Amino acid sequence: FYSEGYDSVRPCARAYSICLSTIARSRRKNKVVKAQELLHRMESEYRGGNSACRPTVYSYNAVLNAAAFSGRDEKEQEEAFRVACLTFDELRMSDYLQPSHVSYGTFLKAIKKLMPESDVRDNLVKGLFRKCCRDGVASDFVLKEMAGLSTPGLYQSLLEGVTNEYGNLPKSWSANVR
Repeated sequence: FYSEGYDSVRPCARAYSICLSTIARSRRKNKVVKAQELLHRMESEYRGGNSACRPTVYSYNAVLNAAAFSGRDEKEQEEAFRVACLTFDELRMSDYLQPSHVSYGTFLKAIKKLMPESDVRDNLVKGLFRKCCRDGVASDFVLKEMAGLSTPGLYQSLLEGVTNEYGNLPKSWSANVR
């Protein structure tokens, strides 16, 4: 309606986020592209002056979730991985948001499902986990995804000798988990 001139029904972040979540949970082919387009439209609305459309971490996480649960064929998986990487980078570079523990965990889940095992994947995971710890958002969810994604040796080396239980992590690693 808004696009047809009805200013009183201007979209807001909550409406966009509900749509993003619905797309992410659908079984639609290429849903990740649709989710990314909607997030970019939301961002464009916000940059265009609609402050009620300011994307939230939840909005970005919904796109990451769409990517993590995409990919019936190789081409769709490649596209989903590309979108996941771009979305996570956009969130990291945002002027007003930063990734949450859900963002990191969902991106790790996307890596696990969409990227084949390799040294490149291991290096990406190492860097991502270290950044997560520096940001203070290493949570049970992040640890669970890490354990399922990496070899036991890599996982233990990243934990730096700490047991893999959330309560035993250095406080700084999880200081910002909400």
